Amino acid sequence: MAQTLQAALADHEAALAVGSGRLVRALTSTGFEPPDLSGAVAGDRADDGARPGSTTHGAAGRAPPLAERDITGARRELDLAERTSALAQAELRAVEGRQADLAVRSERLERELDELRDRAAVVARDLATASTQAREGRHDRDRASRAEVEAARALARAREALG
Repeated sequence: MAQTLQAALADHEAALAVGSGRLVRALTSTGFEPPDLSGAVAGDRADDGARPGSTTHGAAGRAPPLAERDITGARRELDLAERTSALAQAELRAVEGRQADLAVRSERLERELDELRDRAAVVARDLATASTQAREGRHDRDRASRAEVEAARALARAREALG
């Protein structure tokens, strides 16, 4: 839809095709060459009596008076401007909707990140405590091991003294 809107803004014939309300495919424009309109508008262009942007002729094949052509052209331009404005407003609403969705998602992810940081801090403290307890446990084990060796020696001495 955005490409069609850009093509309509860049090329008068594309704008008239968009304004016809009969597009059957999206239009694209590079901005340097007019968009390809072949097959883009439903029905035969002769259905409305003219190409987009041209004036219609009366029943006798005569061109309408200049003032009538000016009014008809102005009405077409107004219709085109209204359709183009409606397309732009729809695109704006769509972009704003996506932006609002992204803002909500961003806030949710920020909260999750804060929660994870808090949890990481708790885990880091728990790890530090566990490391300290493990170190103290190794010292306690070493002391107990030395005490057992001393007790075994004392037992051996006591048995030797008894005979």
